[in-house]
Amino acid sequence: MEGRRDKRAQVQIGCWIVSPGGESCCCSTFDISDNGISIATNSPLPVGQTICLQFYTPQSASALSISAEVIWSNTGQDSAMGLRFLNITEEEVKQLREMTAQMLQREHSAKQRHKLL
Repeated sequence: MEGRRDKRAQVQIGCWIVSPGGESCCCSTFDISDNGISIATNSPLPVGQTICLQFYTPQSASALSISAEVIWSNTGQDSAMGLRFLNITEEEVKQLREMTAQMLQREHSAKQRHKLL
């Protein structure tokens, strides 16, 4: 997609979506940047809805919680949605970058092990 300010990393990270009403569901990212994220989910939300994303990282016993707004939603066969982070702090960006780097390293290591088999 053109016009993006930040580079996106193609990575799968498990996370939770919590709606303002308290409903939650587990989903998986398929790309992430400093300002937003795309996730695969069976229950895409309407554009404009604000939610809370929660990530559980090895560095912290508590969840990394980030507010986000749905900016696109696909309810077709490959249901997914795009979220823009709201009021994300530099510390949260740092934690997301570290988590993304760790997941990319794990994926790379798994591919290397697979090649050896």
